[in-house]
Amino acid sequence: MQQMEADEEKLYRKLEGIYQKEAAKLEKEIAAYYAEFGEDNIIEYRNLTRYLSDVDRRLLMEKMDDFAAKYPQYEHLMPVRESVYKLNELEAIQMQIYIQQMEIGAIERSELEDHLKEQARRGANLAAEEMGFGKEFYSYNAQIIIDTVGAAWAKAEHFSERIWANRQALADRLNDDFAKDIARGVAYDKVKRQLAETFEDVSSRNIKRLVFTEGTFAFNEAQARVHEEHFESYVVEPVKDQKVCEVCRDIHRQSEDKPFAFKDRAAGVNFPPLHPWCRCVYTVAVADWDAWIDGYVEKRGGDIVTVSEHMRELSSLESKSPAKAYDLKSKGSIESVRKRLKEAEEAILVDQKGNVQGI
Repeated sequence: MQQMEADEEKLYRKLEGIYQKEAAKLEKEIAAYYAEFGEDNIIEYRNLTRYLSDVDRRLLMEKMDDFAAKYPQYEHLMPVRESVYKLNELEAIQMQIYIQQMEIGAIERSELEDHLKEQARRGANLAAEEMGFGKEFYSYNAQIIIDTVGAAWAKAEHFSERIWANRQALADRLNDDFAKDIARGVAYDKVKRQLAETFEDVSSRNIKRLVFTEGTFAFNEAQARVHEEHFESYVVEPVKDQKVCEVCRDIHRQSEDKPFAFKDRAAGVNFPPLHPWCRCVYTVAVADWDAWIDGYVEKRGGDIVTVSEHMRELSSLESKSPAKAYDLKSKGSIESVRKRLKEAEEAILVDQKGNVQGI
């Protein structure tokens, strides 16, 4: 979690720099309109109701074409070219604001995808290491990482859909505010300042919420895709601080009484994140560790040495994991594992001199 939070801060700083540059571009666009259509830093609304000139129309189409060339996978986000012929001057600057928001959305999507791949890889490898599979078991291109980052969850939405929805909503707000300010005769300095503040504040707030919440999902979901192959159920574990909300607390109590099945997990419902800004995790639920060990070894085969190695891994889980991702629930279960480990070691073949062969 500390590593993820450090990654988040790094990503926030990078995106904040982009927002500041784009806000400055927006100010220049608005300044150009005031210079062309305004008088004494005021634009009369009627001056923006005339249709676009051929020159302005061509420039707007070029911006749309530039976007499509740079982001061909998002070309469908641009309006059809025929609609540009129907725009007036006010709608033209609103279209430019829209294009700018889509360009920022494309950058956010790329940056966030890379960030989530790292969190998913980290979560999957944490689970794999604690299962005894070794470190760095999964690469960025592993299918489990691809499937995790590509998964849709709350309201069946993928993280990229949330990005586009946020950008569309902000474009609508900026365009609405700009049109109202023009109609009210608001001066340039105030319009520029208000739009820039809205642009940066809303962008920052939206991306921080999205990065934080989606990171929680990627980290937990990647682990769950490893664990569900070996365990049946889990318990939701809220972060142990003063900020635990009632929703997370209630889900935790429910899962303690009756653990949820991995096959029935649903992020936002019974699996973290349970809400925006949620940083809950989970632990696997095992009623009988002795029976689980027997079943694990039986499924995978192996001699007494491999049995001993698996039990050694299980007995050290508590000390190996700072986050205690695997909760052995009680000292009794830990001692049980240790006892069985000792029995397995004693059962190793003894040579003719009677010396126990070490593991």
